[in-house]
Amino acid sequence: MKHLFYWLPVALAVATPANATESTVEATLEYTDFTGDFGEREVGTLQYDMDFGDTTVVLTGSQGRREFEDSTFHATRGSVAVYHDWTDWFSTRTSAAVATDDPVFPTLEFAQDLNFEVAPNLVLLAGGKYTRYFGDRDAWSWSGGATYYFRGGFVSYRYTGYDVEGLGNTHGHLASLRLNDPRGRGFTQFWLGAGTAVQEYEALPDVFEGDYRSVAVRRVQPLTDSLALNVAASHAWYDTGLIDYEGTTVRLGLSFSH
Repeated sequence: MKHLFYWLPVALAVATPANATESTVEATLEYTDFTGDFGEREVGTLQYDMDFGDTTVVLTGSQGRREFEDSTFHATRGSVAVYHDWTDWFSTRTSAAVATDDPVFPTLEFAQDLNFEVAPNLVLLAGGKYTRYFGDRDAWSWSGGATYYFRGGFVSYRYTGYDVEGLGNTHGHLASLRLNDPRGRGFTQFWLGAGTAVQEYEALPDVFEGDYRSVAVRRVQPLTDSLALNVAASHAWYDTGLIDYEGTTVRLGLSFSH
């Protein structure tokens, strides 16, 4: 995983494209410890955001390791996402990702989100996604939700339904609250999740049914005008029907904007 971050000095040295208003490079390390015999997971990520005004392009590369009681898997993942404001009230997010075929990341992902501002400060979302998991297991998903922006932050909710090969229909709920600092670019964000779409949160070699609940908090703390610290923690509860286990995740990142 450490080899991913050998590229950080190179990425920081890349000048912002002439027509981009701002670019940001962020390096992140994430570690998850699972209870019982479910092992641990480590993920390192390098992300490069380029803001062109109405369009933002995000390039991401990750390396991960997933350790179980009797086996260990390594995987590499790359993705691109494009955000575009078509009008004052309509925007889209289009993304694609590919990874090596190991139970660390999904091996293929294609997603499309549509956002409609239907009233002042109220944005509705509709989306769809295709995912291929380890072992060539295909899944289709669709989602809907809303975000309400208020002075100093926003609150959002998203429902997602899944049709997973060999598993049938599953679903997930995700609610979030973000509170911006009165001054500067810092903020604190909270998430609550629940549902039956365990495969979205935990990559396992075998297909299985279950329920999950999750809580998460994230703090982005500016250090200077261009540097910011990203710290996050989360906890998830998994019930597979055969055994219950939990996962605790800590995340540390550093971003540089120019």
